[in-house]
Amino acid sequence: MRCDGQRPRCCNCVSYKSDCTYKAASRKAPSRKQGLLQQRRHDEDLQARVKRLEDQLGGVLEKLERLEKTEQFPASSALACNNVLPAVTQVTQPVQQGPVSPGFPPLHVALPIVEGYLATFNAFLPLFHPEDLIKTVKDWYQNPDAGDPVTWAVINVVLALAHHTSSLGDGSPIGDATTYLSNVQSTLTEVIMRDTNLANVQVLLGVAVLFWTAENLGPALIYIGTALRLAHKLGLHMRKHSERCTATEKLQRDRVFWMAYILDRDISLQSKLAPIQLDNDIDLDLPPLRAEGDLTGFICTATGQPKMNFFRARVELAKIQGMVYDCVYSAAAQSMNTDEAARNAAPVLHLLDEWSAQIPHEFQAATLSQSCCFPGLSRYFCMLYSVHLSCRALLSFGSASDSYHYSEWMRFLRDYGVKVAAGLAVQHAPTPPGLQALADAAREYMRLFTTVTMIDTFFIRMTLCAHNSSLISLVTDRLCRSRHSAIDFDTQITKTALQNLEEIASTTESVRCIRDDLRQLCSYVDMISIMND
Repeated sequence: MRCDGQRPRCCNCVSYKSDCTYKAASRKAPSRKQGLLQQRRHDEDLQARVKRLEDQLGGVLEKLERLEKTEQFPASSALACNNVLPAVTQVTQPVQQGPVSPGFPPLHVALPIVEGYLATFNAFLPLFHPEDLIKTVKDWYQNPDAGDPVTWAVINVVLALAHHTSSLGDGSPIGDATTYLSNVQSTLTEVIMRDTNLANVQVLLGVAVLFWTAENLGPALIYIGTALRLAHKLGLHMRKHSERCTATEKLQRDRVFWMAYILDRDISLQSKLAPIQLDNDIDLDLPPLRAEGDLTGFICTATGQPKMNFFRARVELAKIQGMVYDCVYSAAAQSMNTDEAARNAAPVLHLLDEWSAQIPHEFQAATLSQSCCFPGLSRYFCMLYSVHLSCRALLSFGSASDSYHYSEWMRFLRDYGVKVAAGLAVQHAPTPPGLQALADAAREYMRLFTTVTMIDTFFIRMTLCAHNSSLISLVTDRLCRSRHSAIDFDTQITKTALQNLEEIASTTESVRCIRDDLRQLCSYVDMISIMND
């Protein structure tokens, strides 16, 4: 009979009127030495897991290096911004230079690169506070042996971002994006596992930006996921956790969170995955409409007056990207029929129209493409409008079953083109919802695209989806409407853009598929045009 463990006598001993003599084996509490050993094993296990992550990302570094060294399009030598510039505080001051590790740029080389990054990419999408970052860089160079791994990671990730996002420092004989990224990865264990502060989150988000344009988005997903968890740990998504912060600290915390939000929505949508950050788990105001002292993120006129908050516009697009996921890739969307999907997409398309309408007239795509006053801004607004156009295209003909974006829609067009070219009777061309508005937006986008003077690998990768979506939209419009006022422009821009896709197609499978399908569709369109004549 088993003892049920009751004391002073178990149930069986009570029933049989016997003394209970069974003594349960006791578990000895672990000694202090055993507890430390267990904790050490736990820490070693966590470190081993992080090390495996670093090893898995090693192969991606090689791809990134090849990507950065491959020139896809002709590129201009410098970014020229005339009359209108994103606001950034100029903080350059001579500082005594301390000893620097071999293979790392000295301060007089590194500081202009950092300032260039603050005046370009960071001025539009502010991950770092300019004055704080400059101070961090100068302090480290004055005492590089202090040994703080997170500060070392911050400096390296900024130098990598400067090379990667704006080609700044490419003329420097010391360092490149891949070298600096390797330096950051050597500190990942400390960045992830040590006490969390804002700099830890900024480092992870910076690395996510570096992998944002990679063909394999797996590393970017890992980094943005980890960054968001650390952001939640700091309470960046809730205003109550910033109540005791200074106005500058609160502004910086909010910007870091919204950068994480933008990356999460964009990378998740590209990967056809649900975003991590939920809108109903955010208790923050959007970036301000009007400038309140700090002008980072704002576009200013030649007189220095803030005209538009570029950063806020990108956050608003990120919110819409989450809705696009719900309409196209979510489990609910996959069970909808065509009519239900169109009804579901209609309010999101309306939000995209409202978003476009709030952009000041001088920064609309049609205005920028016709003006020579703002050549530097065209690059960043082209990247902004690429998100808008991609959202509209996904709502019009995206599908969860696509092997690449729009592969199902391309199949419909190809089948239609084959039948028409063969002289078979067909009812009408397959027309997606909102085709006319999409084609008009694509036409304006491609006009703006042709005005961008600084076209590097980062720009190409950031705009590739919208570029291809525009081509598909224009070819579809030609297929459905063989005669319209912009037919000559559409024909010429499609021909030029297909030529530009050649080098990218040689290294990217999905682009190669789109190029081949577009070539075939263009041949059908030309054949149908001849038949109609």
